[in-house]
Parts: sequence; C-alpha cells; structure tokens
Amino acid sequence: MRQKRRNCLIFALAAAMVVGTAFTALAEDTKIDKVKLSVSYDREPKSGDDIGKVYVKTDSSQFRVDYAEYTNDADTWSVGDEPTIKVELSARDGYRFAYTSKSHFDVSGSGAEFDKAKKYDDNYMEVTITLKRIGGKLSDGHRHDVRAPDYDDWSTPSELGHAGLN
Repeated sequence: MRQKRRNCLIFALAAAMVVGTAFTALAEDTKIDKVKLSVSYDREPKSGDDIGKVYVKTDSSQFRVDYAEYTNDADTWSVGDEPTIKVELSARDGYRFAYTSKSHFDVSGSGAEFDKAKKYDDNYMEVTITLKRIGGKLSDGHRHDVRAPDYDDWSTPSELGHAGLN
C-alpha cells in the first residue's frame, strides 16, 4: 500500500513538473519597441577613397548588433555613390522584434538614416541604413550636387509613359 502511494506521489510530482515547464515555455517574450543604433566609420566616405570599415553600436539590453558592413559593390567610392550599410541584429533572451516601420528606429551618427528593416523571425532582423550621397567633382570637372543621378533624367519614359522620370 505504501509503495502504491509512493508511486502515485512520484507520478503526481512528475506531472506537476511537466505542466509547470509547459507554462514557462508559453511565456510571451517582451516586444522590442524601439531600436536605437549609432553609426560610425574609420573614415568618412569620399570619392576615390577605398571603402573602409563601418561600425554600428547599441546601448540596448534587449538586442545586440551581430554584424555591420557596407553593401556597395565597388572597392572605392565614386561621386554619386550612396553608402549603404547592412546591419544584423539578434534579440536577447526574453525579447523579440515586432516592428519594421521607420517610427520604431532611431539611427544616429555620421549622417546615417534608416532605410528599411526586414524581420526574418522574432529573434533576427536585418536593418538597412544609408549615409549621405558622395559629392565631389565629376569627370568633366563640374561639381556633383549630391542629387540622385536620375533626378534630371528627362529622356527615360515614366511608368505612365510620359517623358522623364520626374
């Protein structure tokens, strides 16, 4: 009789542990409401310079910056280039990424601006950041005015079939 009672007690304790573990696993992670990132570089991107290194940091305890790099294809900067940075973020235990809209991002330093974010799952996100377009002198000696190269394109048809992209 005692053996049967003991076995029932062991079974009840084991069942309670399983149920308790299930509730812990169902606990919801806290949403990361604001992603604050600070950008710096080893040297400011300038026409003719080699593409250097970029650094992205956060002081958040909710996520970490895993990786940051320029995504431009060339080995050197040219007039009109817009330096683009890919940043990989991971949520820390107990937190999750919930938003990708601009209002949930605060990017500062080196003239950096938020471009877009893509969430792969609740714990991993890629953020794209852009820096100011590179100005300087064009090959004909005129100064580039830092506008998009197609800003004054009046020969390419628009989506509506009109002359020019503007």
